[in-house]
Amino acid sequence: MKKIEQILSESYHRELTGEEKNILEQALKEDENLKKEKLGLDQTNELLKSYHPVFKKGFADRVMDRMMEQRLKAMDLFPFFKKVFIGGIAAALALLLSVYLSDGSIDPDTLMGLSDLHSEELLFALMNF
Repeated sequence: MKKIEQILSESYHRELTGEEKNILEQALKEDENLKKEKLGLDQTNELLKSYHPVFKKGFADRVMDRMMEQRLKAMDLFPFFKKVFIGGIAAALALLLSVYLSDGSIDPDTLMGLSDLHSEELLFALMNF
């Protein structure tokens, strides 16, 4: 069963069921503190109904501009790609350096791992693949 405070709060936001109305009315008859709380909520509710905020001219446009700026910043992926690109270049350079240090040259055959194969062996390897 719901707490009476929750039922009281919900009475301002939606229509209560018959059972909930009965429970609330009975509790208000028996509990003086609950009556005071309801009175305070009634006053707050009336104040909020009469409150109409006034904004400076152009406020909505400034808010929309700020939201668009934030959206564009979120869509800017250049810093991310820049980091990935730099990391990729560093990895490629490290690979080239390791190939050069192990085989002594950086010709295309060395890069593909074919430096030890002669042309006849390469042809045979490709035919049996």
